[in-house]
Amino acid sequence: MMADCSFIPVCDFYHDRLKGMPVTAEFMKMEYCYRQPDSCAIYIVRKDGAKAMPGNLMPYEANRLGDSD
Repeated sequence: MMADCSFIPVCDFYHDRLKGMPVTAEFMKMEYCYRQPDSCAIYIVRKDGAKAMPGNLMPYEANRLGDSD
């Protein structure tokens, strides 16, 4: 198990997305921001040093990144 995501302070998903779906947002935050940040597509992009990412990228969309290994 990994520590909390180090990108929480700058993560648009964590702070702004899914405002109209608070239960879903909290579930996704628990899963991707706290339990498994290394499986979050946004974390993967940021960790790899990318300056830009798709604005609509969701944590569960690692498949959109292609080969992330």
